[in-house]
Amino acid sequence: MPFHTAGTIGLLRYRSVISMAGITLFTYGQSNPEGNSPALTKTKPSFEFKRSSDLILLQLEQHNGRIGALSSSASALQYHRPQLQKYSASPAVARSVGEMRHLQQLDSRVKFSIVTDFPHEQLFCNIGVNVISTPPTFRPHKALYKARALEWFRIQAQLHEDDWVLHLDEETIVDEHTIEACIRFAETENSFDVGQGIILYNAYQFWSHKLITAADICRCRDDLGKFFLASSRLHVPVFGVHGSFLLVRGKVENEVGWDTDSLVEDYRFSLQAWSQGYRLGWIPSVAREQSPMTLSDFFKQRRRWFTGMWSLPGMLGKLSCFQWCGSSFAAIFIAIGRRWGAQVPYWAYIFMTICSSTENYSLAFACVFQDLDKQIPAFRIFKHVLLSLIGGTIVNLLDVLTVVYSIFYPAKGFQIISK
Repeated sequence: MPFHTAGTIGLLRYRSVISMAGITLFTYGQSNPEGNSPALTKTKPSFEFKRSSDLILLQLEQHNGRIGALSSSASALQYHRPQLQKYSASPAVARSVGEMRHLQQLDSRVKFSIVTDFPHEQLFCNIGVNVISTPPTFRPHKALYKARALEWFRIQAQLHEDDWVLHLDEETIVDEHTIEACIRFAETENSFDVGQGIILYNAYQFWSHKLITAADICRCRDDLGKFFLASSRLHVPVFGVHGSFLLVRGKVENEVGWDTDSLVEDYRFSLQAWSQGYRLGWIPSVAREQSPMTLSDFFKQRRRWFTGMWSLPGMLGKLSCFQWCGSSFAAIFIAIGRRWGAQVPYWAYIFMTICSSTENYSLAFACVFQDLDKQIPAFRIFKHVLLSLIGGTIVNLLDVLTVVYSIFYPAKGFQIISK
């Protein structure tokens, strides 16, 4: 049975999250002897929150002259370097920096940085934050794309084992509530070395593309359900982790590292950390992002995820692939079987009924959750719930098509999607 609703009741304890306007990513370090709040580091589509003893670093990674989403869009500039003048700073980065620049005032140690590839640091000379340039000569053993930039940052930052890095995508918006939640996690959760919170997909152009918005409601539902279960109860990344709103202790960053050629470097990182004895915890706050802007980008994103998860060593990645769309495949097979007169076992009918009911309820809950966070009027929320339930069937079919396409034409690298 799907885990979509596993964490719904427990989440009600954090109802204040709904009223928050942003999310937080940061890097946090040891407490300051003068009593100042711990330093944080924030990261966007390659955002990293690096906490050192004297500053908070928000990091964004840039690829191919524009910021690429951490989880889906980095390109290796050391192999393909377009002309600088053809590019400009990503609109998503400009929006994010504009929304979060004031957070530097929360603490004298808070500082934003953009991690980019030489020579594209010139694109950010007037953006008002620190820029870190990844040189073309830096060639780790395996890492390409986003992982290469993350590895460069990790090496250059010289993280103390009690520093913390918060990873975000370039379009992620964070606020004071999330930063404070991350600081509390770093200060009080001594049993956990990696933290994860909720991501809402309502930051920009929310419901402007109804089908894609409905598709990403499923992702919010997963955060409220299976990811909440994994981080707050199991403390094991059985479903992986997001590459955004991912808070990591410096010790884990250094021991695990990002020198990997996996297409889902965040999932691989979490599994490696788990195998080395580190545990996953829950951060009671939210981050806000945006959905892909086109169906083409939607397919590129999902195809990379499926290809990357299926390629991970061990069984957890493959089980995640089955869990992702297993119920959709089962429903299609049963429908085809009944069409041709096949007898459907009673237990299968009951199982699919329970799965369908759970899926519809959790989808409606996640839709309302995101709309309330966006302060959408009640009559429009009702309309959106109906759209999400109707569109859920289409989304399931899209997932099945993506999986089938990925099996025959697996993703071979990162592809930048528009943000």
